[in-house]
Amino acid sequence: MSTAITAAPPAVAVRCRGVTKEFGQGESKTKALTGVDLDVFAGEMTLLVGPSGCGKTTLLSIIAGLLEPTRGHRRCPGPAPHGHARRPQGEVPRRQHRFVFQQYNCCRR
Repeated sequence: MSTAITAAPPAVAVRCRGVTKEFGQGESKTKALTGVDLDVFAGEMTLLVGPSGCGKTTLLSIIAGLLEPTRGHRRCPGPAPHGHARRPQGEVPRRQHRFVFQQYNCCRR
């Protein structure tokens, strides 16, 4: 008899559901994202590619917690820092996610 070994499904590191982001009001309102669904699995390297102005930076900012979506939600599983139930806006879980920016962002003086 042979015993099959099955791998556990990969853990979801980031999940976005129905993420929409709008800037401005009235006639000057601009939709940067409309209903984005995304799963990024632990251990994967994920690339966001597309033409200029398609919403890549906006989506990354929402995932990082720098922006809140107008509609929809994002979830980054894992414990919140310092035992808080929710991460403060703008606080990136440093041990879980890494971002590589297309511009050289450096703090040298």
